[in-house]
Order: sequence, then C-alpha cells, then structure tokens
Amino acid sequence: MAKVMEGGQAVPLEDAVLAQAFQLEALMNVLERQGVLRKAEVLEETKRLKVNAPKAG
Repeated sequence: MAKVMEGGQAVPLEDAVLAQAFQLEALMNVLERQGVLRKAEVLEETKRLKVNAPKAG
C-alpha cells in the first residue's frame, strides 16, 4: 500500500511510517537536549495513552 505525499508522489506506507518515526525520535532528542522533556516521560505517556485508548472493533 502506498501513501500519496505532497506533490502527488506515492510512497510505500512502510517508508512513510519509518520517516515519521525518525522525525519523532529527532524531535524527542532535541527537546531532551534542551531540557524540555525526558524520553522516559514520553514513553510513560505513550503507555498511558495506549492503555486508555478506545478498543477497535
């Protein structure tokens, strides 16, 4: 499955997800270096959101 990006270019979904993961990791690294957050806080919040997310189906 491909995702259409800006400019109408189709990108495989896996590539789009990987690019998003790298962007998120980069953002967390910058914010952690600046003392804005700790990665551990982000991981804790991710777990909390996952537990509280509505179940599909």
